[in-house]
Order: sequence, then structure tokens, then C-alpha cells
Amino acid sequence: MKRTPRMYAFWEYDLFPYVLHGEVVNGPNEHGRVQVKGYATPHADGKGYGGGWFTPIHLVSLEAGLELGKKLDELRARHRAEVNELRKRFELELVSTMPSKAIRSLEHVAFSDGVLDGAR
Repeated sequence: MKRTPRMYAFWEYDLFPYVLHGEVVNGPNEHGRVQVKGYATPHADGKGYGGGWFTPIHLVSLEAGLELGKKLDELRARHRAEVNELRKRFELELVSTMPSKAIRSLEHVAFSDGVLDGAR
């Protein structure tokens, strides 16, 4: 029996960088969908997987996928750090612009750490 090469899939997601990725454990099936390690739940008997079928937008060898996935994870981390820093800068400007009493009334807002120190 011919062994199928290990594959790696990328599929759409709603947060930057707008894709998730992982090693394919089943598929592609007749609809072109795949199950991915970490997103497909192993059956209790250890035979196969259930749930978590995705339609890949990019399907590559395991080696190429791991390399691209690492780059995307690094990009995601840099994006998150820079967005958080930008958000904090604007929050600090907001706190210095609005009266302290008004800022303190924004209890439902999850400000960045340290931003409200001067408003309390």
C-alpha cells in the first residue's frame, strides 16, 4: 500500500493573519475538506477522529507548512504586540483629555494595564 505524504493545511479565520493552520490527520475527503491535528477530536477508542473538518485555502507538504506556519505565528505575535501598544497610546491620550470623573465611570471598558493609574 502506498503511503500518503504528510500534509499541512491553512484555512480561513476571522482574526489576523486571517488563517489558521495545522497538520492534516484525515483527508482531503470527497468535498476537499481536511481534519487537522489539534482541531479534530480523537475517538475514545483511538481509532480515527471526529469533528473539525475544514476547507483548506492552501495545502502543502508538512515541511513547507511548518515553515510557513511559523512565519505566520511570528507575524501574528508582532501584530498583536504593536496593536496593543497603539491602543495603549490612544487610551493614555483619552485619559489625559477627559476629566477623571468621566473616565472612572467607564467601568465596562477594559483599559490596558496602567492606563487608569492617573485617572483614579
